[in-house]
Amino acid sequence: MSETERLRELAWRKSRRGLRWNLLRDVVAICSLKWMNTSEIQDVMMVIHGITRPKTLSLLHELERPEYVIQEKDDKDMSYKWGATPKGVRAWFPMGQQASIPAGLVQVVETTKRVND
Repeated sequence: MSETERLRELAWRKSRRGLRWNLLRDVVAICSLKWMNTSEIQDVMMVIHGITRPKTLSLLHELERPEYVIQEKDDKDMSYKWGATPKGVRAWFPMGQQASIPAGLVQVVETTKRVND
């Protein structure tokens, strides 16, 4: 692990404010990395935290109300996908940018996305 990755992981862990806050932050992080459909996000959250699919869906809807994440229809494959807004990135990440997302979370998202493609 490089020094930069170690510092990112440390900043991510220092921002801990409770389990629910961490779950919401990780959902925003997942949505900011790639536009994903609901089942892909649920798969990632199952791998990372072991939470159920309905719980992940309720977290997505909770973050959608203040517009931290949005759901839009993808014209290419005619499915609905979730993505994070700039407001969500600024509000939920320690440094206010995607660079603070730890490598482990990025790796799980990339693996899940490749499996589903």
